[in-house]
Amino acid sequence: MHPNARILDSRNTWKGVEVRSRILEYLEKSGEGQPVSEIAEGLTIPTYQAYFHLRRLYDRRLVTRKEKRPMKWRSSPLGQKRITPYIP
Repeated sequence: MHPNARILDSRNTWKGVEVRSRILEYLEKSGEGQPVSEIAEGLTIPTYQAYFHLRRLYDRRLVTRKEKRPMKWRSSPLGQKRITPYIP
């Protein structure tokens, strides 16, 4: 589970947290901006579902996007970091 997948000021369903976690992990692994269609295809979820969760993450500044079309989404340096890279 990604540490930024839970959104504190809203209702978090298990499915929503799981999808946001998968999106954040996918964006971190890709390293470069991805359009919504590629994110949805890579995660095998509907495009509207990927866009819905990307917008929620964008509103909390956990992902960024290019304003030019096609919009390319990438993970933001803000938010909690994983602790596992720092554990020996």
